[in-house]
Amino acid sequence: MGCFLTLVEPIVVFKSLADSFYDTALLMVVYNQCNRTADNSTYYEQQKEASKFFLFYDIISCLVPLLPAVTLGKCADKRGLKILTVIPLLGYLLGRSFLFFIEMFKLPQYVMFIGHAVTGLCGGYPAYWTGINAIAALRSTNNNRSVRMSSLELSSGIAKLLGSILSGHIFMIPNNHTGLPVTVLSLALYTLSVVYSAFIIKYPAVTADEQRGLLPSPIEEKKDMRAMVYLFVAANIFYLGMLGGENVISLFVLKPPLSWDAIWVGYGHAATNMMYVTSFLAVLIGSKYLSDTFLILTGIFSNCAGMVMMSFVKQSYLFFIGKFVRY
Repeated sequence: MGCFLTLVEPIVVFKSLADSFYDTALLMVVYNQCNRTADNSTYYEQQKEASKFFLFYDIISCLVPLLPAVTLGKCADKRGLKILTVIPLLGYLLGRSFLFFIEMFKLPQYVMFIGHAVTGLCGGYPAYWTGINAIAALRSTNNNRSVRMSSLELSSGIAKLLGSILSGHIFMIPNNHTGLPVTVLSLALYTLSVVYSAFIIKYPAVTADEQRGLLPSPIEEKKDMRAMVYLFVAANIFYLGMLGGENVISLFVLKPPLSWDAIWVGYGHAATNMMYVTSFLAVLIGSKYLSDTFLILTGIFSNCAGMVMMSFVKQSYLFFIGKFVRY
């Protein structure tokens, strides 16, 4: 039992399940509201309204957490890693509860910007994932640290995969398809993650020697700086393209020719979250026989090939074939 209380995987599973339920509920609620508020009933107007919402939503997600995450990181260095898990998770709980009020009181979807800003001001994903990785790193050795980090991604991916499949079915339970059951379940899981991170898990104590062991020496840092800059630029360009593509795909599947409902949206999110499982297996197996450069290029090319295939999708099964090629 004592060993279990040192694991961060329960936090990752609770939070990932909550994310998958929330993502499905948010997409369907926003799109349904856009159907009612668009100037006319054409799919173009609905798509335009939904695209505008998610554009600003993603901008808030990227920009607002930057300064709070750095501030929380400095506080965590002095006061312990608990700050980097509890505060961001509490921000998720508070910020995403706005979706519940939107559904209950028929508020406009743009109220979610306030909730998303609250999440960002509490550190958001950057602070949360930094804290999770820091705890895992301190609980592992130099030999198994890479596998330990990959296992966190795997835990998150499996939880999101299962949550995405279930979320669509739960969304369709009530006759009016309001999404309230999915939202309430998501908030309950966020609450569990906050309780576990605040009162149950035992945090490692960070000593000065351990801090030095996790950081490169000044000579190594200077030597690898150019490579780090190249990798940072390449990763951000790739992430920008992938994030933009996923947002387009999420809205594309809701209109003809696919016209998906919440159940199929859940299946689509599950196919996306398979990436975590396949990437873990690729790192675990492929790294024994292939170079890191080759693995990176394979991932980039497969993603591009899958996106090209999905641009011509007119039937649902072709969508999942394109996802399979990507991941």
